[in-house]
Amino acid sequence: MGSKKTIDELKRQKDSIEARLWYHQNQLKALTSEEQGLERKARNHRIFTRGAMLESFLQNPLLLTDEQVYTILKVAFHRPEVGEMVRRLIEENVQQDENGDEPGEPL
Repeated sequence: MGSKKTIDELKRQKDSIEARLWYHQNQLKALTSEEQGLERKARNHRIFTRGAMLESFLQNPLLLTDEQVYTILKVAFHRPEVGEMVRRLIEENVQQDENGDEPGEPL
């Protein structure tokens, strides 16, 4: 009969561990979902902020189509000095990130 009690104890322990596993798996799902939501919110904020920055440089942005704005950006970013500036800023930010510093203020 002692052997039966040991089996029952093991089954209870197994059930307890499975319940904790289920709980922690659901916690992981919830945290993953929350993380994705925060990343999506940060991305949306970045897109809106940068879109507003772009519009601040355009004359009458409401009169321009998306295709026209795209053409303006394509021409502007194909200039060698702009490409070089973007590469330099990215390199600076990567270096600061490696050093644990905050990226610098924009030019």
